[in-house]
Amino acid sequence: MDVPLARRIKDVARAVLPHVAFLTILFIAADQLVRTGLVSRFTIPAFNDFLNALLNLPRNPDMPGSFTNHLIMTIYELGAAALIVVGVVLPLALLIGLRYTARRVFEPLLLAFFAIPSIILYPVIYLILGIGPPSKIAMGALVGSTYTFIYVLNAVKHFDQSLVRMASTFTTSRFKILTKVAIPSIIPIMVSAIQLGISYAMVGVIVAEVIASSTGLGFLISWSETTIRVPVMYATIAITIIFAAVVYVSLKLFERWVRGRMKEI
Repeated sequence: MDVPLARRIKDVARAVLPHVAFLTILFIAADQLVRTGLVSRFTIPAFNDFLNALLNLPRNPDMPGSFTNHLIMTIYELGAAALIVVGVVLPLALLIGLRYTARRVFEPLLLAFFAIPSIILYPVIYLILGIGPPSKIAMGALVGSTYTFIYVLNAVKHFDQSLVRMASTFTTSRFKILTKVAIPSIIPIMVSAIQLGISYAMVGVIVAEVIASSTGLGFLISWSETTIRVPVMYATIAITIIFAAVVYVSLKLFERWVRGRMKEI
């Protein structure tokens, strides 16, 4: 059954309004700190300066390159990293988890590898792949893969085997049991794995752009901080937060859609 438009708008509002309220309170508090002289304008800009920088980001003549191109590059890098997480890492984790021998061999190795802070590997990644988008995509995919693997492996390990035994009384096809019983039963956890994987992939992409890049929102944050353009830095951070909120809301709506479809089935 299709979800009414009013219900969808209400769901989006519920997901977005807390973020808007938090940012509003944060900006008001920061503006008051600056106005009272408790914080320097070189630390936190006045609200008017911040708003002016935010509105003029697309037309900023001092910015290296177009702001729109930087935003598009970050979206592209996150999208590519998300495709790797969902299209490669998720099926691989599912395959390893469903095969007992493979799980016993690879799980300890993968968990030991994921215990290493991913950020320390970025210098190696950009020395191999260069300072362009491939290194940012690889970093995002690496950070996102950690949580995807752990979630999916745990889901498979705690899968109710009685469902498989029950299904085996009706069919001997391992493929049907896998696609009709095993995978559908862990879909909610897989959706959570996708949410975490993509969310942390964005963290990997932005951090990689801040450390070493010539494009993207992370690069603009690093550039504006280095050149002491404080209002521009905060404006870019605000855009990054809004972008992250849009991604989060989209993933939550996807989760609710999947759960709705599961109830119908």
